[in-house]
Amino acid sequence: MKRRCKRMCAGLSLIIVLAICVGILIRKETANHPSKYLSNEQYAEQLDVIGIPCTYADFIAQKGKVCPIQQSVSTNGVPFIVANDNGISCYFYPNIWGNDIFDQELSVYRLVEIRITDDAYRFGWKKIGVGSTRSEVDYAYRRNLTCYEAEGLGSGYIDGDWLYVRFLYDQFDKVTQMTITLEL
Repeated sequence: MKRRCKRMCAGLSLIIVLAICVGILIRKETANHPSKYLSNEQYAEQLDVIGIPCTYADFIAQKGKVCPIQQSVSTNGVPFIVANDNGISCYFYPNIWGNDIFDQELSVYRLVEIRITDDAYRFGWKKIGVGSTRSEVDYAYRRNLTCYEAEGLGSGYIDGDWLYVRFLYDQFDKVTQMTITLEL
């Protein structure tokens, strides 16, 4: 009887030790996966826009006014508009999944990029924005994947649901521009 009890205790101990080891391995593995600093909705809420992406018509309806816009064409020939509102520049592009991109009304253009140069906008628990230091940005986004550097937008991190959050820095490593771009 004692021998049987010892075997059961040894077997139970072995199972507990294995369970702990598996738990540690799982914890280690999942700790290396990127997490989100903020969601798309949290960025949109901070910027007072209806969503990223949203249509230009929805943007205007939410704002209750027509913002000054500039129409332009990208280097690859795609038309776009820029709406400037309270220290942010919102870039709207034609819906690439829709009809001919050159024949679309402005109302169906989609918000896919926001450039921020005003230090009034702060994001997340570390309050990252224009004026933050490079070390503050790196610490806040330390669990996120990095994204490629884009000319004129800088380098940064992938956050939310495919939002590329990029930062330009001055010679003192302070953020001068923050760009939030929806990329697929």
